Amino acid sequence: MDRGGIRWTYRHAHDEAAYYGAMRLSGPWKRAYVTLDGEGNGVYSGPGVLGFVVQNGDSITLGRHFEEPTGIVWRASRDGGDTVFEFSIPNRGEGPWFWSRGGREIGVVLYVADDRGRVFSVHEPYRPFYCLMLEPTGKTPMPEAGAPTDLGSATDARSFRPGSDGLQVGEGWRMEDGAWTCERDEEALLTLPVAPSVEFDLWVRMEARQDAVLGAFVPSTRTPSAGEDYIGFVGGYGNTATRLRLFGEERGDAAAVLTPGPHTVQLSRRASGVWLLLDGKPVLWSPDPSPTARVDRLAVIGGYGGRQRVLEVRCRIGGP
Repeated sequence: MDRGGIRWTYRHAHDEAAYYGAMRLSGPWKRAYVTLDGEGNGVYSGPGVLGFVVQNGDSITLGRHFEEPTGIVWRASRDGGDTVFEFSIPNRGEGPWFWSRGGREIGVVLYVADDRGRVFSVHEPYRPFYCLMLEPTGKTPMPEAGAPTDLGSATDARSFRPGSDGLQVGEGWRMEDGAWTCERDEEALLTLPVAPSVEFDLWVRMEARQDAVLGAFVPSTRTPSAGEDYIGFVGGYGNTATRLRLFGEERGDAAAVLTPGPHTVQLSRRASGVWLLLDGKPVLWSPDPSPTARVDRLAVIGGYGGRQRVLEVRCRIGGP
C-alpha cells in the first residue's frame, strides 16, 4: 500500500510450527490494524478470528483488536525511517488454529490510521484477502556430516533371522523359504523390545512390491502402528512415495521407490535428527520433533498389500 504518505508491505508464511507475518511501515502512521480469519467465515463470524493493533510511538507496542492471539510472539525494530514488525502464531498448543502440512485458508484484513486520524485500507475494508496454506514440497537438506553408517556391516549390531529368539512375530507374518512373509492388507508387526533409548538404528533386508515400513515407539504408545511416533517408509502409497512420518506428520519426499529384488532400509535417530537410508545411502533427514523422547520398541511393519519378505533384521541401541 502507498497512500497518504504511508507505505505498508505485509508478507506471511507458515510451516508446521507456526504462522508467520512480517510487515514494514513508513510515513506518518500511528496505528496498524491486523485482522486474521482462520476459518474462512468472515471477520465477524467469531471463532477463529484474531486481531491486534501495532501502535507507533516512542516505542512500538501491541494492543488488542478482535480476539487477541494466544501464544503470539512478536518483535519490532527501526530500519532508518521504516518500522519492521514480525510475529508468529503457533500451530496447535497455545495457538487457536491447527493444520498439518497445509490446506488451511487464512484471510487477512489490513488498515492503518495516520497522525491526522485518517484511515486507509490495504484491501477492501472488512473483506479479507484469503490465501491458502500450500503443502511443503521437497525435503529438508541433509546435514553435511553426521549421517549414520549402514548397519549391515556393523559388528556391534544385533541380528535376527527367521527362527531367531528375541523378535516378536505378530499375527499376519509366517516363515516361508527362509523369510518372514506378510501378504495381508492389515498391518502386521515384527516387534523388537529394547532398553529405553534416545538413539537407535533399525535395519532390515527385505523384498516388497511396496511399503517397506520401519518404526520406533515411545513407552506411552500402547498400540504401535504406522501412524505413531517414528516412522520411515519406502515405496508408500502404491510405491509412489518415500517419506518420514514423525508423530503423525509426514516430512520430506525422496526420489526413491522399491524395485524387484532385496533392498536394505534403515531408520536411525542421531543428535536430534532422524535419518532414513535405502541400500546403505541416506535419502531423508528431518529434525526430531521430540529430541528427548526415549523409545522402547522397534518394528518392521508389513501389510498394505505390499507382499513383504523380511530376510534379516538388525538393530543397535545408543548409537555407535
